[in-house]
Amino acid sequence: MWRMLVDGQGKDGRERNERRKEPPQPPAQPPEEAMPRPDGSRIQIMGENAILRWTQRSNGTWRKPEFWPVDKDQFELLQAQLSQYQQEQEEKRLAKAGGG
Repeated sequence: MWRMLVDGQGKDGRERNERRKEPPQPPAQPPEEAMPRPDGSRIQIMGENAILRWTQRSNGTWRKPEFWPVDKDQFELLQAQLSQYQQEQEEKRLAKAGGG
């Protein structure tokens, strides 16, 4: 068995390790598509019942994102706000591309 692990012939061992991997961690900084909030935080919708929220320290670095469960009404409101934000960003991008 040791030889299988050392020389790379341990296919079964690798498959077991791949199945044990933890789910991917959220990014340390909010992605560009994360929506800014009035308080300076940024949010991103995760599935249909949760959001990730990043807050910024006074020195400009980002804190670890927080996972916030939301109910159906909150989700629908955030989804509408996010759609509006994305539309505004697309319009700005097109205006910049057309003007420059």
